[in-house]
Amino acid sequence: LNLATAHLAEGCDEHALILFKEGLELAVEAELIEVVGWGLEGMAAVAAARGETERAATLLGKTEALRNEMGAVQPRFEEARNERILATAGEELGLDALSAATAAGMKLSLEDALVLAFHYE
Repeated sequence: LNLATAHLAEGCDEHALILFKEGLELAVEAELIEVVGWGLEGMAAVAAARGETERAATLLGKTEALRNEMGAVQPRFEEARNERILATAGEELGLDALSAATAAGMKLSLEDALVLAFHYE
């Protein structure tokens, strides 16, 4: 997931997408829920980079729910990235739609969140 993050930072969202998908698949297979959350955050960042702000906000809603369930603390770097994504989403979608998307994400099952994360055309 770190290599995917580096690719995304360099503007290579296609390479990042491939690596986040691979990492997320491995984390799901190994049942590493915290790592699954990191992978979903990465997929949210890819969605945001591609202008898919509603998808990004929904995925970030799910990652917040996962962290709350586990009592996990979000790394500072990811917190700052997610705040930027949500700020952009708020500007593009409006605050009501942003709140609705993150709330919907918090209610998603993990399986539905993975479907949303993996469904790219």
